[in-house]
Amino acid sequence: MKKRVNSVKGFSLVELLAALLITGILLATISSVFLISQKVYMRGEAISYKQKSITNVETELQNVLAIATAVNKKIRRLKIRIANITLIWDLMIKDNVLSMSMVQNMRWIR
Repeated sequence: MKKRVNSVKGFSLVELLAALLITGILLATISSVFLISQKVYMRGEAISYKQKSITNVETELQNVLAIATAVNKKIRRLKIRIANITLIWDLMIKDNVLSMSMVQNMRWIR
């Protein structure tokens, strides 16, 4: 009678293929999760950059508006002063208060 030896140690080909298949599925899942998270991060970074740009533009517009408002107020004041000076000038001419030498020496109009 022959003795059968069942003391062979190791894995069968089917077991190795099953392990490789499971490992491949796990690697595919992990890599897809990594790629998706990378895309989400890049989108978030782009959105953050755009928000910062919008904030910078808004700040710049507020500064320009403040300057324009200040200039507008100064222009209005100057128009009022010019109107007042013109009115005084016209009244003085009508009343014959001004002589030619007075007109030439008037520095207060500036």
